[in-house]
Amino acid sequence: MLILSRREAECICLGDHIVVTVVAVSADKVRIGIQAPHGVRILRSELKQNTDLPVVAKVPAKPITNLAEFIRRAA
Repeated sequence: MLILSRREAECICLGDHIVVTVVAVSADKVRIGIQAPHGVRILRSELKQNTDLPVVAKVPAKPITNLAEFIRRAA
């Protein structure tokens, strides 16, 4: 497991098409935003037990070329 420290508005890139952004940090919560291609299923761990969920049609995503612009829009 990789463990990273991030501050608000900082990102983690997973491959070329997925970006995880720390949106807000409070005393007992961290809000994160996830940008991923349309066909990528993102589930909270408590929902992962139900694997019968439909998969949305896969749509090729463009790689993130301007990370600063993405962060500005997400904030």
